[in-house]
Amino acid sequence: MNANMNNRGFTLIELLVVVMIMAILATIVMGLGGYASRKAAEGRAKADLQNLRSALEEFRLDRGYSPGYLAYREQLPTEIPITELPGEDMDKLLEIASNRMAGVELSFRDPWARPYRYRLTGRYAYRLRSTGPRGEEEEYDDIE
Repeated sequence: MNANMNNRGFTLIELLVVVMIMAILATIVMGLGGYASRKAAEGRAKADLQNLRSALEEFRLDRGYSPGYLAYREQLPTEIPITELPGEDMDKLLEIASNRMAGVELSFRDPWARPYRYRLTGRYAYRLRSTGPRGEEEEYDDIE
């Protein structure tokens, strides 16, 4: 009888404890993956915004006003999706990116597939931002 007790294996409770520990560890790892993914998307949005700002500055220096100023000057300040800039201004931005920014591809949409927001406040002044992962007009998760 004593020999039989030494070969009995694991109890059901011991197996459940091991499974619970593995589930907790998997949850922690998945949470870290989500955090890293969110940070990567935010980093991409910041890089996109910097590239857009460079193109917008080139446009302003070339034309003497910010994109959209001629079309919206009577309605200042105004905020629009950057994809809704007047056609001529959008064409000029794309030309600047291809000719002067050597290989930089302008992205007009953030990592969450929403257009960047362009707020024109004057002839030379604008604000460019992403509405962030939530996509709502709340300031706390915007990316500038």
